[in-house]
Amino acid sequence: MSRQTSSKQNPSRAHERRRSPLQEEPLDFNPKQQLARALKGRPVVEGFSFDPPGTYIMDDAIVQIRRHGEGWHIESVIADIPSMVPPDSQLRRKAAVRMEETHVRGKGIARIFPVDFLEQFVSLQQGVTRAAITFSMYLDDKFSLQSYKIRRAGFYNKANFSDGALQASAAFPEKHLQEWKAASRSLYLKRAKTLAGEYDAALSADVPELFSPRHKDFKDMQEGELLVHEVTRLTNRVAADFLRACKLEVPFREQKSAIEATLVTPYYAFDQACNKMCADMVNHLEGQRFPYVHLTSPLRHYRDFLALDVLGKALDGGKVDTATADDIYSLSKVFNKHSCARQARLLHELWRKDWGAQLSEQEGWTPFMNVSPGRRDISPAARLKTLCGERGWRTPMVAERELMVQGTSFYFIGLNMDFPTGQGRQMHAWAYAHTPVAALEYASHRLLKQIEAALPRIAAANDHNKKLSTT
Repeated sequence: MSRQTSSKQNPSRAHERRRSPLQEEPLDFNPKQQLARALKGRPVVEGFSFDPPGTYIMDDAIVQIRRHGEGWHIESVIADIPSMVPPDSQLRRKAAVRMEETHVRGKGIARIFPVDFLEQFVSLQQGVTRAAITFSMYLDDKFSLQSYKIRRAGFYNKANFSDGALQASAAFPEKHLQEWKAASRSLYLKRAKTLAGEYDAALSADVPELFSPRHKDFKDMQEGELLVHEVTRLTNRVAADFLRACKLEVPFREQKSAIEATLVTPYYAFDQACNKMCADMVNHLEGQRFPYVHLTSPLRHYRDFLALDVLGKALDGGKVDTATADDIYSLSKVFNKHSCARQARLLHELWRKDWGAQLSEQEGWTPFMNVSPGRRDISPAARLKTLCGERGWRTPMVAERELMVQGTSFYFIGLNMDFPTGQGRQMHAWAYAHTPVAALEYASHRLLKQIEAALPRIAAANDHNKKLSTT
């Protein structure tokens, strides 16, 4: 989904577009004739786009999200720019060169393809029919993908809506609005919970089903943004499955793993151990999960353009040519090099400085300060805090990490607590979950189990200390 600002609303952007050399380049083909050829014989579907106000380049849209029997039918469209750019054109060759120069991702649309060409002939603008590729996806009632169909089509954009708070209109009635909202939220929650569960289960079979989360964390997205994010995520997943099934070499997007230390403890060694645990699990599961292809931004990124081009050729029964295969290898090599370096600092001794600064900024705050102690039949975190208060124990220290894998954020919580009998021993517990609240509950549940198992030793130690004090 494009994030560019309209030239009418941003004079500096208009100036940039007038001065851009890409706007002055003559095309070595007739775009009107190319569009007519691309649309010939294609069925036409209608739908909507969701973008920030003022967007002038639109490369994705949604045809429908509706109930289908017991499940759901979701249909998305991507602008079919490969059908608009002849493979032997100068525009195609120059786009490849520009992408190499900017290291995987170009800085702005104009650095890959001319904006005027995109606006007038490719972008899924409201009120016009453009060449597109549609993805019809069928899911069960639990939002698990069951089947899909991909085809070339023409797409007519009935209306463009803001990707902020979704509102009903004549073109978008309330019934559809509520269905689309429910589907996008369910898709996000299922994906986040599934991924967190996979990570957690990889380390332990003990994944307690404590409660259904009350806090639905949607990454602080607006409703429209969440809708587009989830539908394009599903589209990319289907594309990856299709291309793998065809045994095609495609520019798979490396599972970009990012680990952010959002809370640290006063124990540097414990925090480093948490970093290593997160990094090891990311690397381990990245090797097990199939790669993720990204093709939903083909008007802005040459990598996406390549993936969509390969997919289109597969639909037509064609093969990947040598030049395309070389581009795929080159881009993937550069991308993987950059992505592998992102988490290296967390495992390096240089991170000690970041750890110290983070600890100072926290000023002693932990998530347990937001937990209200009370009855022991409530949440595990509340039970743990109550137990510590009753026995005069120190509340556990909390290490929190946010992990991003395949476009999904989830959370790691590590708890560090001095063993009640003293002797310099500590108790540790951890958990992964789709929200930090859920991760804290899971980790507290595990720490409580350790404490319960240790209660006989704690009682014995207390008796021993009492005897020593009396003698």
